Amino acid sequence: AVEGPAAHHAYDTRRLAGDGDLWPTLLLGNHQTSIAFLRVAVGGRAEFLRDADGDQLFFVHAGAGVLRTEYGPLTYRVGDYLIVPRGTTYRVEPTEVTELLVVEAYESRFRLPDRGMLGRHALFAPAMIEVPEAEAVDEAGEFTVVVKRGGQDTRITYPFHPCDVVGWKGDVAP
Repeated sequence: AVEGPAAHHAYDTRRLAGDGDLWPTLLLGNHQTSIAFLRVAVGGRAEFLRDADGDQLFFVHAGAGVLRTEYGPLTYRVGDYLIVPRGTTYRVEPTEVTELLVVEAYESRFRLPDRGMLGRHALFAPAMIEVPEAEAVDEAGEFTVVVKRGGQDTRITYPFHPCDVVGWKGDVAP
């Protein structure tokens, strides 16, 4: 028996509701990072999301689909890591029920590790990293983007699709 603040906790994410939640369900966190769980049903949510608080890293535990971003679409499947830089507009569009482990970094940014002495024999090859290709979306209607800033949600409704862009230039991309 263990009593007190050092007692271990078992997190059974299968018991989390998850379906229909806008943001991931927090499991652990502090002022630098949070670890959360998100389950997205097929059909997902209509809203797009934009996290102004931190960078997000999604580990695809189950499911498949498309991460729709303003930079273009990224397909995902089990075992993929998806990095969404802060301020990026996105929506998870699953073709199968998707379960994601979500790590959000507030004070730092995700970046590639130094390959060090392993060089080309490192555990991953940068050539395997995919970035989205711009895809102009010509879809009529009103679209809502929910922006999280300071832990609070702000809803912005646009009279055009938020992913209707021609291209982008720079080194920030999902």
